[in-house]
Amino acid sequence: MGYIMRDYFEGFIVMASAPPAIAIVPLTSILKGDKKHSLFSLIFLYIASIILMPLIIFVFLAEEVNPAILIKNVLLLILLPIILSRIFYGKVKEEHSKIITNICFFMIVFSVIGKNRQFIFEDYFVLLPLSILMFTRTFVTSVVIKTISTKIWGKERAVSHALFSSFKNEGLIMIIASSLFSYSTALPAIIALIFEMLLICCMEAKMI
Repeated sequence: MGYIMRDYFEGFIVMASAPPAIAIVPLTSILKGDKKHSLFSLIFLYIASIILMPLIIFVFLAEEVNPAILIKNVLLLILLPIILSRIFYGKVKEEHSKIITNICFFMIVFSVIGKNRQFIFEDYFVLLPLSILMFTRTFVTSVVIKTISTKIWGKERAVSHALFSSFKNEGLIMIIASSLFSYSTALPAIIALIFEMLLICCMEAKMI
């Protein structure tokens, strides 16, 4: 997709290298999927992303990226939260942790949207092709993966696979893309987030 829209190539590479969304585990439970499979897969992918994310970004964007800043960001945004989650596990009430998480996520999205408002609200020639690409990446991929997975592993496992194929940690993508490059490179993540929310609505309504 980055080769189709070269202006956002960096943003697509960061998106491709990022781990899945943490929300996949509760979403799997809501959609009656294989929660255990989603949980252990997510843990493995986040641990692997500590190495894979900077490696993928560096391979494709070596000339544009400062390796020290990239590694620092990955350690701060992936490894540190994993460590802190173990330290504070059980010490913060679930309802409080949800409020803190939602506030932090809102601040990230609000900041990135504010910096890209001219593209979102005015530049339809950018918004339309990006929306088509993100629809394909989110909806089409999810439907294809879920259909194939249902035939091979059954419905519960298929829900997990569909979510993993379509949901990325968009907050992480926005922070890393904007800190390494520019706020505009985070625009694909913003559009993807909208389609991800629409996908969840469709899956809950059993339209997909």
